[in-house]
Amino acid sequence: MAQPIKYNIGSLVSGCCIKKGNYNIGVVSQYEYGPTSSTGFYAGYPINGGGFVSYQNKASQGPSIYNIPSVNDIVAFGKQLNIGSSYTTPEDVLYICASSNDIALVNINYIELPSINNNKLTLDAGYTASYPWKNTDWFDIIGENLGALTGTTTFVSGTSTYNYSDSAIVMNANAENSMVLVPAFPATLATFTINIWIKVNTGNGYDARQNIIGQQYSTNSGYSPQNDCNFLIRGNATNGYEGLIRASNTNYTVDFGTVAAGGWYMLTLTYDNNNLSAYLNSTLVTQTSIGFGLAATNNLQTIIGGTTNAYESMGTTAYFDGSVGVVNIYDTALNGSQITDLYNNYKNQRNYL
Repeated sequence: MAQPIKYNIGSLVSGCCIKKGNYNIGVVSQYEYGPTSSTGFYAGYPINGGGFVSYQNKASQGPSIYNIPSVNDIVAFGKQLNIGSSYTTPEDVLYICASSNDIALVNINYIELPSINNNKLTLDAGYTASYPWKNTDWFDIIGENLGALTGTTTFVSGTSTYNYSDSAIVMNANAENSMVLVPAFPATLATFTINIWIKVNTGNGYDARQNIIGQQYSTNSGYSPQNDCNFLIRGNATNGYEGLIRASNTNYTVDFGTVAAGGWYMLTLTYDNNNLSAYLNSTLVTQTSIGFGLAATNNLQTIIGGTTNAYESMGTTAYFDGSVGVVNIYDTALNGSQITDLYNNYKNQRNYL
């Protein structure tokens, strides 16, 4: 998978970051934004910081590039994108752009991601191209619909003046089946990084082992687990969350420590084929050697939020009560420096903490 968010590579074409329909989209250090048919990037069109840049493929004219200074200008620019005149709100325009192969509308000045060739999934409510906006779609950042919002799960616009960068997916513990469903990965992640930003409204789900993100752990209301579970982050039964691999009916866990209600936290679980590690924000909290080759899969879907068994109601206290900003999944174990960079970039760009 190509790098899904812009990446400053220092060359003209290779290593491009966002692939959508007709476009390779991004920025390099010596050039301005914007692809062309011959160069990959247009080096001469000035784009102001803070807002959005859009690209549209027009057969008769080639790519069209628009600089959109702020949220308030999205509707006016939508009329120039040949999407029709019936889209009268920013949400309308963003949804059409997200679901179109010929239009890409992306935030200017957004974060960089490490390990560009190992990113398997990024769902980011603060990244324009992945906004669900309507219906139950949560697009990944290359425009594929990979997240289905269920129950009362909603997308909530952020308060960022220019580019919605602090938007979030909000889940309600007082309603059944509030979660996001993601298709199963095609194979076991033998090594991995599971990275998620959350804000907990209340801590009532810690004891109930509420799910944050993970492969489906159980398929029955009796809560009996599968023999294997590739990865899972869930309540630790005290004051926070734990990371877990389940292999051959045995759970291997690491604890993230206290996660207080009311603030944003980045939880990162890594497995390098030996060590299972839990990072809270940028700090390594727990690491344990669990042996080689333990990662296994039950071939079930990935679930964000909801209950641990994610099968049917376990009572409202068993559901995650809070917000999810970003989900990143890699098929490699990021190192401490990469996780620190990820934390600092998100914190600075999305106004977290």
